[in-house]
This record gives sequence, structure tokens and C-alpha cells, in this order.
Amino acid sequence: MTQFATLLTQEQVERVHQASLQILEEVGLLVRNAKAKEYLRAHGCPVDSETEIAKFPSAIVEEYCKYYPSKFTFHARDPQYDKTLPDDSPVIVTASSAPNMLDPVTGQERRAFSDDIARIARLINDLPGYDVFSISTLAEDAPLDRFTITRLYPTIKNCVKPIRCSAINQQDAEQILQLAMLVAGSEAAYRERPFITHHYCPIVSPLTFDFDSTEMLIYFTEQGWPSFGTVVPNGGMSSPLTLLGTLTQGNAEFLAWSVLMQMVRPGCRWCAPGRP
Repeated sequence: MTQFATLLTQEQVERVHQASLQILEEVGLLVRNAKAKEYLRAHGCPVDSETEIAKFPSAIVEEYCKYYPSKFTFHARDPQYDKTLPDDSPVIVTASSAPNMLDPVTGQERRAFSDDIARIARLINDLPGYDVFSISTLAEDAPLDRFTITRLYPTIKNCVKPIRCSAINQQDAEQILQLAMLVAGSEAAYRERPFITHHYCPIVSPLTFDFDSTEMLIYFTEQGWPSFGTVVPNGGMSSPLTLLGTLTQGNAEFLAWSVLMQMVRPGCRWCAPGRP
């Protein structure tokens, strides 16, 4: 039976949330992506044209939080590996996109290649402790104009569990979707069971929207594909040293990108179930 540690009381959780709302309303975030600024302005968030600081009124944040889905499913090509949050929590996802790896034969560090991804994908497919395969490494042999599908093809070929990956631009994104639909058999079949969840880090701590990741997050949200973002505030470097301070900033950053997604497509499929 899974048991969870309780780090904060409910009162402390509420205090963190209220402080996050204050940060969003009074401090705001730096937003350089033009599409993001358009969506924010259109939905009531003031954006300073000179500083590019967008502020998020608390009432607007709370309103768009109501659109958050109560559940999110990581679909797999084989349905027995589907994982739904929060029902199946915790869900274990591999780390991703390491440029280097330790050679399994020599033990020496070297650049990673697409055939390494194939071996790792096969291993993750067979290990019951892992639920989602986020493509573990980059691929030194991947052409720039086919960067992600060079990594994605050996992943799909060797792993039927849910897959998590990102795209570097719209051309890259379209190639991912074309491959996924080809494997699924059609666009309709893939829309029914989208076995790839698109992942980004749309926020660069502290309190800054990344340009390219935000562009891709908006693209996949507009298209109705499942996606989610990650925030990684680093205590003492890009966020306060204290745990509560980092949680407060990280929650504000989470609210910023997730509210933006709901402005783009209310009720969209994304991974953050159970939020108030």
C-alpha cells in the first residue's frame, strides 16, 4: 500500500497558494513570446509593451483554474500500460535528453546515439518500475532537420509504454505527429489514443517564459494534443533558499503557464490533475 509523507499542513498549502497569487498579480512574469502575450491580453492580463511584464489578476487565475481536468491519462500503444493520474499515482517517468551517457561495455562517458535509445527503450519497456518513457538521451547521429523523429522512431519501435517527448520547432512537431499517426493507423486512431505526451519547460526561473518552449506548448494545445510543462526553480540560485519560498515561486510559475494553456484551449488535456 502506497503511503505519502505530509510535508505541509493544509493551512500552509493555502498560504503558499495565496502568496503565489500575490506574486502573479503584483510582480508578474517576463513574456517575450508574441502569441503568449496576445492570449494573455485577450483574456484580461495586462502586459506592459515596454518591459514585456505580464501580470495575472488573481480573479482571472482562479477562473481559469476551474478548467483544469480532474484526471489525466498517459496513453500507451498497449492499453495495459495506460496510467491515469491521480488514480494510478505515483507515476514514474524517466529523465530525458542527456547528451552523454556511460558506455555499457567500456564504462567510459561518450556521446549518445539513436541505437542507444533503442536499447534503453527496450529496457524501460521490460522494467515494471517505470511507467512512462521520456526519451532518455539526445542522438549525436540525428540530422538537424529530423532531430526528434530520429530519436522517436527507435523509441516507438522498442517501447509500447506511454512516451513523453518535445519538439524544437513547428516542423519538428509536424514530423512527430505524422510518425505517430502512421504508427496508429490514422489521425482519428491517434486522437483516440495519443501515446505521446508533449513535454516542455515553458518557464525559466525566476518568473520568465521561455520563448521556444512556450511557442511549442501553445502549438500542441491549439491542436488539442496532450501536453504539460515543468518548472524547475533551483533553491538558492533561481529561487529562494527556503523550501516554502521555492514552493511559492514554483507554484506561481506553474499557475502562469497552466492558466495560459487554459486560455488557449479551455479544458485541454494536460498533466496536472487534482489542482483546486
